[in-house]
Amino acid sequence: MELGVDLGTSSTVAFLRRGGAPPEPVLFDGAPLLPSAVYADDNGELLVGRDAVHAARARPERFEGNPKRRIDDGTVLLGAEVRVEALLGALLRRVVTEARRVGGTAVTGATICHPAAWGPGRRATLLRAAAAAGLDGPVRLVPEPVAAAAFHLRRHGPGPADLLVYDLGAGTFDVAVVRHAPDGVAGRMEVLCSAGLDETGGQDVDAAVVDLLRRRSGAPELWARLDNPATVADRAARRQLWDDVRNAKEMLSRTSSALIYLPLLDTDQIVTREELEQLAAPLIQRTVAAVAAALAECPVPLRPLGAVILVGGASRMPLVATMLHRALGVAPTIIDQPELVVAAGSIDPMVTGLPSTAPPPVPAGPPPVPAGPPVPAGPYAAPGSPAAPPGSPANPPMSPAYGQPPTGWTGPVPISGGGDTAGTMPAPPPAPRTPPQGPGWPPVAGAPRQPAAGAPRQPAAGAPRQPAAGAPRQPAAGAPLRPPPQQPWPAPQQPWVHVPQQPPPWHGQPPAPWSGGRPVPQPDGTLLGNVELLELATPRRRGVTLRGQLHGGYGVVEHVFPADADGRLLVFADTLALARHAARDTADRLVATPPWLVRNDGADERRFDLELLVEHLSGPPQRWLPSFVCRCRDLCAQLVVFLDLDDADDMLGEHSTIDQVDDVLRRHLDDATAGRAAQRRLARIDQAQLVEDWTDLIALIDEHIADAA
Repeated sequence: MELGVDLGTSSTVAFLRRGGAPPEPVLFDGAPLLPSAVYADDNGELLVGRDAVHAARARPERFEGNPKRRIDDGTVLLGAEVRVEALLGALLRRVVTEARRVGGTAVTGATICHPAAWGPGRRATLLRAAAAAGLDGPVRLVPEPVAAAAFHLRRHGPGPADLLVYDLGAGTFDVAVVRHAPDGVAGRMEVLCSAGLDETGGQDVDAAVVDLLRRRSGAPELWARLDNPATVADRAARRQLWDDVRNAKEMLSRTSSALIYLPLLDTDQIVTREELEQLAAPLIQRTVAAVAAALAECPVPLRPLGAVILVGGASRMPLVATMLHRALGVAPTIIDQPELVVAAGSIDPMVTGLPSTAPPPVPAGPPPVPAGPPVPAGPYAAPGSPAAPPGSPANPPMSPAYGQPPTGWTGPVPISGGGDTAGTMPAPPPAPRTPPQGPGWPPVAGAPRQPAAGAPRQPAAGAPRQPAAGAPRQPAAGAPLRPPPQQPWPAPQQPWVHVPQQPPPWHGQPPAPWSGGRPVPQPDGTLLGNVELLELATPRRRGVTLRGQLHGGYGVVEHVFPADADGRLLVFADTLALARHAARDTADRLVATPPWLVRNDGADERRFDLELLVEHLSGPPQRWLPSFVCRCRDLCAQLVVFLDLDDADDMLGEHSTIDQVDDVLRRHLDDATAGRAAQRRLARIDQAQLVEDWTDLIALIDEHIADAA
């Protein structure tokens, strides 16, 4: 498993790549951004991310919000002296821990990005931090603009070009020109020139907005408490003010005005996009001047710029693209999640030099059929399609493992790949078969199916997926991917067969226990993996359904579920009913997932009793189970997106009671019940409103569940 890390000044982002799967983001507390903050407690333990931000509310003198800026200081005083590499190592250790948890295997190699202007001393400190984080495998240090350029070239096609990378983060600004020479020595990418402004970033725009509000509102004695808080209440008010200003700034990228609440003053102020641009224009003009200076002082002749790539969260402001376009005459490339670009590009083969292990493309046409007399279609073949007789080269014997029947078995086939025989599928016609021998067994999910020697090659049937109902949608990067329902999925051309073969190369051994973790290529170029069998209970229905993860590129992951022609969720009475539906409707590619690809080991994490949840939340908060409540919230959020339940925004959206409770409980997922700190925060939430919102949300989902026989 390869790991790529963008250790930013204000936020840290990481991506991992498992085998031939596309890069996927590492999530920290459900979000791809980990605050680059460190807190040292009284025992010398280092807390990072949101935990550090939370702990600093009581002891701000033990908090460092931007340890990357202290790279040259050697040590930092946080109650006691702490070495800078220890601070950065604590952040990287959290990244490695989450990557191992998500990936299910060890990190075999890592790429850590750094500013292009960093010299050998700073890079050596970064390597010591990586060693302190437990990264034993090879660690590559890559300039951030090189990783951003690789991300751009992967999306728009590699070719000889000079690419300008404009990186405007929360606290710093960097610009660099990267030359890609695919026909040069090793097809390398190199930084031709770079420049930066260490004290310029999105936080400066936030400060300008706060200064505007201060001038407008008066009340200098109250603003003195907000600027220099001395009590817990004042510190909380200051945090609320700056959070609201940052959210309003992001909102003004999409709307013409935003309302900001001023704590302590107990009043609201309206800020317009025009006012924001007037405040931000001098800052952005300084960055444009730095770009012009870097281009003018470049030591080598430059080609015409092939692209201007915007990186960093603050580059979302529309004024950035406008001013760059005017200055350079090149329209910048707009990316929906610019803060993820560097980490995603850092593990691209163009950067790492590792061979690409992308899955083979899915053949466009139907597979060839061996010559011979026509044979009636098998139980899993499409109606009217030919199927080779069992045991023939085109239909090799099935193997008795991972849900396959043993020799001579004529009964149903278990639907679970984990040994659970509660659910079954009708068995294919019996045929003599030989147990697999030698290496390459058990099979790796997503591996191509191979015919016997000398037989015509039969391409693998694509993995299942049920297209969602509704009109086609173009998602933003990181948003769910929803294919148009009008595109029919091709029916399988032959019965399901799987012959063991040598698995594709892994970095190390496959994770244990094996759960079919390698995604399977889809006809539209996406990858489907980790199909799970879920137990679901609502006030009106109780049964089982499926959930799959559809990977559509850098960070684009959609959770898909089986649905009927009207887009309603299919919930089956039991696994036998699911298996019968799969055998009857071969066009439903998600419910027709082969047994060895379905994950079902009876774990509690795949049991969702939404009816019980409402009763559970009606009790005292000190008895709530954080993991149960958060798991149910995650599933409902996925269903709301999949089913297009726009009416659920008020119940599940940001700042709703469900969202507030989820934010508190996620800090205590390892606790048997919510701790005292959580109870104090939960006591301030309207419990009656929480129960009402959950009741309405579950009822809304219940209305969009179809009766599946």
